[in-house]
Amino acid sequence: ITLTATSPALLELILSVLPPGAAPVSGGSADLYFSVEEAFDSSSKVCRYCLFVDNECQFETYQFPELLLHLENRIDIAIAMHTKEFVFVDASVVWWRERAIIFPGNRVSGRWSLLGALVAAGADCHSERFAVFDHKGYIHAYPRPTWSNIAVAATEYTPLKRQARHPPVKVGTIALIEFDPRIRWLPNRISRGQGLLALLDAAVTSPTGRATAFDVLKRGIDQATVIQGLRRHLSPVLETLLEQGPLSQSV
Repeated sequence: ITLTATSPALLELILSVLPPGAAPVSGGSADLYFSVEEAFDSSSKVCRYCLFVDNECQFETYQFPELLLHLENRIDIAIAMHTKEFVFVDASVVWWRERAIIFPGNRVSGRWSLLGALVAAGADCHSERFAVFDHKGYIHAYPRPTWSNIAVAATEYTPLKRQARHPPVKVGTIALIEFDPRIRWLPNRISRGQGLLALLDAAVTSPTGRATAFDVLKRGIDQATVIQGLRRHLSPVLETLLEQGPLSQSV
């Protein structure tokens, strides 16, 4: 990945969105070229920012933190699509009593509020946005500093301050939980096969990488409990996930 900007100061700021472990290299060609241009808009008297991807402007905004979030997301997806060492799943992961709880979902599912509640209850945030599996099926921490260091009014997400580093870990619980204000919490324990399909559906991979993702995720959840349910309030969900409260077996 090549990153450029219209000024050294701007380049220094956008380097903050690079993923953990990123290091500069010299020589060779890049798979993707990102460039950020800053221009003063005389009509509105504010700066306008444009993100170029392979010489094409693909995102434009007056809010610099919003541009950083978009750039971070594009970089993460590019890494997920090109890596051969890991499988990325669009999911959050917390560490609780030597096991990982993973829950995929989008912003409509109430994922960020559940993540915040688990951390407030004492769990450690292992990864906020992506579960990163190695080929043995272990999840690696994938902290993203932009989420915790930049306030972005355009999102509903409340940045987390509690994020501890832990070694790679296998999945203990897959939580397939969505928010529904009309429903009382009645969780079901479902099969690992159903959990595997849910994680595979959330995997960020190319069509040619689907078979590899299937094998990796299958190894990663070989001892996992899979919980599914609709929730209104968070407290009974926390009881189920953290204390393994009552569950009904799906049929």
